[in-house]
Formats: sequence, C-alpha cells, structure tokens
Amino acid sequence: MLKKEWKLTPKSNSLTYEKFAIWNRGEITRETDTGRFYTVKKEFLLENFDELMNE
Repeated sequence: MLKKEWKLTPKSNSLTYEKFAIWNRGEITRETDTGRFYTVKKEFLLENFDELMNE
C-alpha cells in the first residue's frame, strides 16, 4: 500500500532484524526479516488526508 497507493519509497538503509513467532501448537521459531522504513511528512498527510486530520 505504501509503495503502490501512496507512492512512497523506502529508505535505502533498510536493516535486518530477528523476530520470534509463537505458533498455536506451542512451537517457537526465530526468523530474520528486513525492515522497511518510510518517511511521511506532515505536508504529505495534509495533502492526501486533510479531511481525516480535521476530525
């Protein structure tokens, strides 16, 4: 959604992190994933979501 609809680009310094998943059978797994970070400025929100900002 962030890339397609809002046309945002992720920061180039996306880092990896580890996460733990606890499954319904009690199994715990550790996974490595990549984080994607975006900068959303106030001007962008006002331009695209002004009606929501006034509620």
